[in-house]
Amino acid sequence: MSARVCVIGAGLAGAALAWRLACSRCPGTETTLVGDSSEGRQDASRTSGGLVRAFDIDPWHRGNAEAGLAELLADPLLRKWAGYRRAGSTYILDTSRPDQLAALAAARAMAGVRIADAAELAAEGWRGLPEHAFAVFEHEAGYISPHEFRKALTVDFAVRSGSVLLDGPVVGLERTHSGRSWNVRTPDGRSREFDVVVLATGAWTPALLHRQGWRAAGLTTKAIQYTLVQAAGHRPAPFIDETSGLFGRPAQDGVMLLGVPTESWGVDPDRLDTDPDLTDRALHLAAERLPGLTPTARLRTVVAADCYGDRAGLVLEPVAAAGGGVFTFSAGSGGSAKTVLPASAHAAEQILHG
Repeated sequence: MSARVCVIGAGLAGAALAWRLACSRCPGTETTLVGDSSEGRQDASRTSGGLVRAFDIDPWHRGNAEAGLAELLADPLLRKWAGYRRAGSTYILDTSRPDQLAALAAARAMAGVRIADAAELAAEGWRGLPEHAFAVFEHEAGYISPHEFRKALTVDFAVRSGSVLLDGPVVGLERTHSGRSWNVRTPDGRSREFDVVVLATGAWTPALLHRQGWRAAGLTTKAIQYTLVQAAGHRPAPFIDETSGLFGRPAQDGVMLLGVPTESWGVDPDRLDTDPDLTDRALHLAAERLPGLTPTARLRTVVAADCYGDRAGLVLEPVAAAGGGVFTFSAGSGGSAKTVLPASAHAAEQILHG
C-alpha cells in the first residue's frame, strides 16, 4: 500500500512507529513525524523509569513484553540506542487475587525466569510480605532510557529516504475537500495532506480528540509519580511489589527510584502537581519491605502523565468519529517501554497492509 502517513507525537511510541514505517521502505509510502519539543518536557518518555522485562500480569503485556525484550537482546544497536542496562527484576505477585494467581501459572511456563515463595524472598532481604506472595525473577530484565531511545530512533528515522521530521505542535487537522485525505496544519503556517494520520500524542491524546469534537473513546489520563532518593545499604534490582504497590529500581550511583501508583485520573498533563503523601508512603513501604535499604536524602520527585485505554496496551485504534484515516497509538497504560518494539511493528504492518 502506498500512502502519505503523518505520525503526530515524537515520544517513544510515535518515534518507534515512524521508524518502523521508514525502515519498511515500502514503495510509495512517505512518512512524516511531527514532534512538539515543548510537549516533550514532561511527557512519559522523558520521565519513565524504563523497566523492561518479559513477565507481566496482563496476558497482552506479557506476550508483547517477552517479544520486545527478545528483540532488544538480539540487536546490539537497539540496546545501545535504548541505553539498556541488565539489572534483573523481581515481580512480587499477590496470589490471593485470581488474575495474579493465573499470571503465576503462566510464569512457570516461561523460559529464563525463577519462581520464589515468601520464605525465599525473606532470605533475600524482603520483609513483611504475606504468605501468599510469590516472586518472578528474571535475570535478563533491566531498564532503558525511553527518552534517549526515542531520540536515537528519531535521528535514524530522519536520515532515511522519504522521511520528514517536523518540530512544533499541530494546530489544525481537517478533512480535505475530496474527503479521502487529511490536511495537517503546523506552526510554520503550512498545510500538508496525508492519507493516514496517527495520533501518538500520549497523555495529550484525549484533549486533542476533544478539540476536534471527537469522543476520546475510552481514553483517559493518569498521573505518574516517583521520587529519587540518595540511599545507602543494599539497593535491590528493579522490582514491583503487587502486595503493597511499591516499585523501584537503582538509578545512578547511590540513588534509588521509589514510588507507588497514583489514583489521579483525568489529569491535565500541562498542569501536574507533586503529591508529598505519595512520596511519604513509598518511603514508608520501602522501610517496611526493604530494611537493608537506607534512604538518606530526598533528591527529586518526578511527576508526569500517561494515556490509559479500555484495552490493555499500546495498539493502533481507529478514531471512529473521524470517519476514516485517523488512528490513535497512545494508550500505553504505563507499559510502553517494554512493549513498544512489537507494538510499533504490528501497527506499522496494519498501516502498510491493512
